[in-house]
Amino acid sequence: MAASRLRALVFLLPAVLCAGQGVVDIKTPALPVNGTVGHSAWLPVEINPIPEKAEITWKFTEIGRAASIARLDTSDGKIKIFEDTVFDGRVTVHENVTLQIDNLTMDDGGTYTVTLAGGGRDYTGKVTLQVYEPVSVPTVELIENITAENCNVTLLCSVEMGSNISYTWTSLGTTQKDGEVEQLSGNTGELKLSVGMSDPIHYRCTVWNAVSEESREIRVGPPCTQSQKGSLPVGGLNIDLRIVVPIIIIIVIIIVIIITIRFKCQKSRTKNREEQTQSDQPFTRVPTIPNNYVSTDLVVFNPAAHTKVPAKIPGSAARWGVSRPYPALRR
Repeated sequence: MAASRLRALVFLLPAVLCAGQGVVDIKTPALPVNGTVGHSAWLPVEINPIPEKAEITWKFTEIGRAASIARLDTSDGKIKIFEDTVFDGRVTVHENVTLQIDNLTMDDGGTYTVTLAGGGRDYTGKVTLQVYEPVSVPTVELIENITAENCNVTLLCSVEMGSNISYTWTSLGTTQKDGEVEQLSGNTGELKLSVGMSDPIHYRCTVWNAVSEESREIRVGPPCTQSQKGSLPVGGLNIDLRIVVPIIIIIVIIIVIIITIRFKCQKSRTKNREEQTQSDQPFTRVPTIPNNYVSTDLVVFNPAAHTKVPAKIPGSAARWGVSRPYPALRR
């Protein structure tokens, strides 16, 4: 009986001693707290019990960027926010000693330490904050690599914004099974496929991190069939007519323009030579006859009579009833 009482006293002795020393228990999250750029984050802490006379201090303890943030005096409940730090104007300490940080930046990520000093002892807890930039809607591109035997397709998924990004490819009704697809390349934003000449492509790329998620689908008909329709095998190479035909048309247009210009130039030179030839010929003056001139030698040949009959020309002497020969034509 006495032995059992002695064992009970030995078992209770540590608890009695700890109670007399005022042991404080500080609990902080075992996992990191996630925050989003531009938003607020809360770093929770449980202190039990909170001593009546103690100081609780929050610090940012990243190497090279350490800074004291705030201090709470439990005796009067006053909170002091340390000035001239990157946290000045952005932090709040709540009654349960939780630290709130507003307008987060990527530089706010790191380890935060809460320390309680009182009763001759210090108690410490740590909280890790991870800050993420939300991801933007991704862009999905298709790159073809066609050979005589195979149709190799690469899908590229990229984003303009986001940090600590993860990618997931999902097949949506192609030759692959529906559902998530195993990554086929080292870069998770890149998916390489080998498809049949008549196989369509329908995939979804999902980008995500701890605070956001976005996705986009790509759906096209058989890419290799469409490309091969406009190709011709020449010496083991596939010549794409969609590229060759426009080049040929441009060359033909240029040749037609050159021929037209040369023809116009030749025609212009020929015209100039003709005008020059006409201008070099001598000018022959044609004599003119006055309207009132009358010739007496002008006769009209009568084939039947073989005789010369004086011609009666209007305006001659016969007009006045005078029968006389016309004066000879002066040359």
